[in-house]
Amino acid sequence: METIYDQKARFVLMERQFTKYAENLRHAIDDQFMSHFADELENMRARFGTGHDLVDIDETLEEFLRKKLTRDALDVICRRSNAEDLGRVRDALSRGVVNYSPVHIAYLSKFGEWEDIPLIVSAINLPDSGETTLASFAQVTGDIEKLVEQFTKLAEKDLRTFSQYRGWGKCCPI
Repeated sequence: METIYDQKARFVLMERQFTKYAENLRHAIDDQFMSHFADELENMRARFGTGHDLVDIDETLEEFLRKKLTRDALDVICRRSNAEDLGRVRDALSRGVVNYSPVHIAYLSKFGEWEDIPLIVSAINLPDSGETTLASFAQVTGDIEKLVEQFTKLAEKDLRTFSQYRGWGKCCPI
């Protein structure tokens, strides 16, 4: 029986049937899962009754669970890799709603620009962004290096195209 505490099965289903659930996921991300959480909590109260430990949730726990749900949904959106979600991904990262995920970096390296690097850095620096072990730091550093390398290649390509278009390649080779 699935509860608000464990939504893994729901996210697996949504990812497998993405076309069917894409708009629901997008709306839930934009809403930071407020509506979904309220509905699920109401369902749990109907199942277990009020006054039960499972349904007596304080604001801190609610915020934690909603952020986790938002991150899981954003991971699905990023793995599906549609350029139309770039604004949504940027917005979620800039609001500090989600913490670091390698999936976000992979998405931003495909659709993002230089301006997105500070978003990743701020997501990494969130207080609840997970373990701060040397291994996780190495993973994060490697992911950021890949992102910067990807953006550098794109910038060099754009600069070459621009200089050839303007005829500057002859006098100012890159």
